[in-house]
Amino acid sequence: MPRQNLTVGHYASHESPRMGRHIPILGTRSESEIVKSILAYLSMRRIFSWRTNNIAVKGRTFHGLKGVPDIIGILPGGQFLGIECKSATGTQSVEQCAFQAQCKSIGGVYVLARSVDDVVKALPPKPLTKIRRD
Repeated sequence: MPRQNLTVGHYASHESPRMGRHIPILGTRSESEIVKSILAYLSMRRIFSWRTNNIAVKGRTFHGLKGVPDIIGILPGGQFLGIECKSATGTQSVEQCAFQAQCKSIGGVYVLARSVDDVVKALPPKPLTKIRRD
C-alpha cells in the first residue's frame, strides 16, 4: 500500500511502490507542476510554445506587460495561444483578466488551465496525418 506523505505547504503526494518517486495526488498540484505538464503536452502536439517569466524583481523597474499568461504559443495557422496556469484554488489577477479579454477580442485562444485536461478540451483535436508510402 502506498505511503501518504505531506510535503511543504499543503501539497500531498504518494510514493509509487514500483518507481520509488513521488506522484502528486489529483487536485494538489502546484502551478509550476501544471505548467511543466502542459508544456510537455504542447510539445507532444508539436505546438510552438514557451514558458514566460514575467515577474518584478525587487529594486528594479518592471518593464514587462502585466497579466501575460504563463505559457505563450502559436497554433498551426498562426493563431495566438495564451495559457494561464492556476492551482485548484488560484485566481486570476485583474491584469490577467484584462489580458484574457484583449486576447479573445482579437481572435486569440486563451485558456485558464488547472490541469492538462483543460488545455486538451480547449484546443482543436490534432488532425490526422496521412502515412506516406513511397
